[in-house]
Amino acid sequence: MEGVLIGTTILWILSAVIVTPLTNWSVANRMVTEGIEVGSLEELPPEKKSYWQKKATSYFIVWDVIVLAIAGFVGGLLGFLFIGISIDTKGWPGMLAFIGASFLGGTLTKPF
Repeated sequence: MEGVLIGTTILWILSAVIVTPLTNWSVANRMVTEGIEVGSLEELPPEKKSYWQKKATSYFIVWDVIVLAIAGFVGGLLGFLFIGISIDTKGWPGMLAFIGASFLGGTLTKPF
Protein backbone atom coordinates (compact mmCIF):
# COMPACT_ATOMS: atom_id res chain seq x y z
CA MET A 1 0.00 0.00 0.00
CA GLU A 2 2.82 2.44 0.76
CA GLY A 3 4.11 1.96 -2.80
CA VAL A 4 0.90 3.50 -4.13
CA LEU A 5 1.19 6.41 -1.71
CA ILE A 6 4.81 7.07 -2.68
CA GLY A 7 4.03 6.91 -6.41
CA THR A 8 1.00 9.16 -6.04
CA THR A 9 2.97 11.67 -3.98
CA ILE A 10 5.71 11.79 -6.62
CA LEU A 11 3.08 12.27 -9.33
CA TRP A 12 1.48 15.19 -7.50
CA ILE A 13 4.77 16.87 -6.61
CA LEU A 14 6.19 16.63 -10.13
CA SER A 15 2.93 17.90 -11.60
CA ALA A 16 2.85 20.89 -9.26
CA VAL A 17 6.55 21.79 -9.30
CA ILE A 18 7.63 20.98 -12.88
CA VAL A 19 4.71 20.24 -15.20
CA THR A 20 2.47 23.19 -14.32
CA PRO A 21 5.23 25.82 -14.73
CA LEU A 22 6.29 24.25 -18.04
CA THR A 23 2.67 24.32 -19.20
CA ASN A 24 2.25 27.96 -18.21
CA TRP A 25 5.50 28.87 -19.97
CA SER A 26 4.47 27.01 -23.15
CA VAL A 27 1.01 28.60 -23.28
CA ALA A 28 2.44 32.07 -22.61
CA ASN A 29 4.98 31.65 -25.42
CA ARG A 30 2.25 30.44 -27.77
CA MET A 31 0.06 33.41 -26.88
CA VAL A 32 2.90 35.83 -27.57
CA THR A 33 3.63 34.24 -30.95
CA GLU A 34 -0.04 34.62 -31.86
CA GLY A 35 -0.02 38.27 -30.79
CA ILE A 36 -2.10 37.99 -27.62
CA GLU A 37 -1.01 39.60 -24.38
CA VAL A 38 -0.60 36.97 -21.69
CA GLY A 39 -2.45 38.96 -19.00
CA SER A 40 -5.47 39.59 -21.24
CA LEU A 41 -6.98 36.10 -21.07
CA GLU A 42 -9.97 37.28 -19.03
CA GLU A 43 -10.73 39.98 -21.61
CA LEU A 44 -10.99 37.51 -24.49
CA PRO A 45 -14.35 36.38 -25.87
CA PRO A 46 -15.63 33.03 -24.52
CA GLU A 47 -14.72 31.05 -27.68
CA LYS A 48 -11.12 32.33 -27.56
CA LYS A 49 -10.93 31.61 -23.84
CA SER A 50 -12.15 28.06 -24.50
CA TYR A 51 -9.52 27.68 -27.23
CA TRP A 52 -6.70 28.66 -24.85
CA GLN A 53 -8.02 26.40 -22.10
CA LYS A 54 -7.93 23.47 -24.53
CA LYS A 55 -4.39 24.46 -25.56
CA ALA A 56 -3.35 24.57 -21.90
CA THR A 57 -4.79 21.09 -21.34
CA SER A 58 -2.95 19.75 -24.40
CA TYR A 59 0.34 21.26 -23.28
CA PHE A 60 -0.19 19.92 -19.76
CA ILE A 61 -0.70 16.38 -21.05
CA VAL A 62 2.39 16.53 -23.26
CA TRP A 63 4.64 17.91 -20.51
CA ASP A 64 3.13 15.53 -17.95
CA VAL A 65 3.92 12.49 -20.09
CA ILE A 66 7.48 13.66 -20.81
CA VAL A 67 8.38 14.60 -17.23
CA LEU A 68 6.75 11.61 -15.56
CA ALA A 69 8.14 9.11 -18.09
CA ILE A 70 11.65 10.39 -17.41
CA ALA A 71 11.09 10.29 -13.64
CA GLY A 72 9.58 6.82 -13.80
CA PHE A 73 12.39 5.48 -15.95
CA VAL A 74 15.09 6.90 -13.68
CA GLY A 75 13.24 5.53 -10.63
CA GLY A 76 12.99 2.15 -12.32
CA LEU A 77 16.71 2.14 -13.06
CA LEU A 78 17.30 2.84 -9.37
CA GLY A 79 15.17 -0.19 -8.47
CA PHE A 80 11.85 1.45 -7.63
CA LEU A 81 8.67 0.24 -9.29
CA PHE A 82 5.95 2.85 -8.97
CA ILE A 83 2.20 2.59 -8.87
CA GLY A 84 0.15 5.74 -8.47
CA ILE A 85 -3.25 7.25 -9.03
CA SER A 86 -4.36 10.50 -10.58
CA ILE A 87 -7.69 12.01 -9.65
CA ASP A 88 -7.64 14.49 -12.53
CA THR A 89 -8.42 12.99 -15.95
CA LYS A 90 -5.76 15.04 -17.72
CA GLY A 91 -3.16 13.43 -15.42
CA TRP A 92 -3.90 9.86 -16.53
CA PRO A 93 -1.59 9.76 -19.58
CA GLY A 94 1.32 10.98 -17.45
CA MET A 95 0.46 8.51 -14.69
CA LEU A 96 0.44 5.62 -17.16
CA ALA A 97 3.76 6.80 -18.63
CA PHE A 98 5.20 7.05 -15.09
CA ILE A 99 4.14 3.52 -14.17
CA GLY A 100 5.16 2.00 -17.52
CA ALA A 101 8.53 3.73 -17.58
CA SER A 102 9.31 2.67 -14.02
CA PHE A 103 8.61 -0.96 -14.90
CA LEU A 104 10.67 -0.62 -18.09
CA GLY A 105 13.58 0.88 -16.17
CA GLY A 106 13.19 -1.81 -13.52
CA THR A 107 13.38 -4.63 -16.04
CA LEU A 108 16.53 -3.17 -17.59
CA THR A 109 18.37 -3.49 -14.28
CA LYS A 110 17.59 -7.18 -13.89
CA PRO A 111 20.14 -9.67 -15.26
CA PHE A 112 18.91 -11.98 -17.99
